[in-house]
Amino acid sequence: MKAYYQSKKSTYRLPPPIYQKMVKTVEAYDFYKQLPPGSVPEAGRVLQAVDHALAVWVQEEYRQAVFLHVAQREPYFRLEKDYGISVSTLKRWTQKFVYGVARELGEDYAGLVEG
Repeated sequence: MKAYYQSKKSTYRLPPPIYQKMVKTVEAYDFYKQLPPGSVPEAGRVLQAVDHALAVWVQEEYRQAVFLHVAQREPYFRLEKDYGISVSTLKRWTQKFVYGVARELGEDYAGLVEG
């Protein structure tokens, strides 16, 4: 997975280091989910942000595929085959989801992206 992929034409752009940080944050979702509640204060905040971003920023029919791509690095071509969603559509919704996670965590840095 290209963790740095962002369409230059999108309004859902983040500075590259923040985009990569949010991808890594989503990749840690399953790890945080396995921790005992309250053992890592940040875990609850991240789980809530990812769940909320997925529910609010991604249409229902794309949620599972987008989450699998970001959280588990499932390749686009496999998701396209399994879910019948085009790669370009998956990329668009992935970018919006990662942006949504950044917004939920207060790390969107709007207006700081060139291009």
